[in-house]
Amino acid sequence: MPLAVAHEAHGGGDPRMLDAHFGPVGPTAPADTGAAAHPTATERDGALALAVGLAANRSFETGRPVRTDELIAG
Repeated sequence: MPLAVAHEAHGGGDPRMLDAHFGPVGPTAPADTGAAAHPTATERDGALALAVGLAANRSFETGRPVRTDELIAG
């Protein structure tokens, strides 16, 4: 099965997700949104994704699993 990949920036992204968030690459390239006509992610989803990324970075530094709630002070 052919797989379309993108390797721009910090590793690329799923072309359908990039089209949904930023629009098609060019005027001749139609947006490929797949089955989801409208993205359903919210600001909360973005914050949760950021927390997972921060935990992953800390895990790389320490060499141990890191829970996202360990990153929140207080």
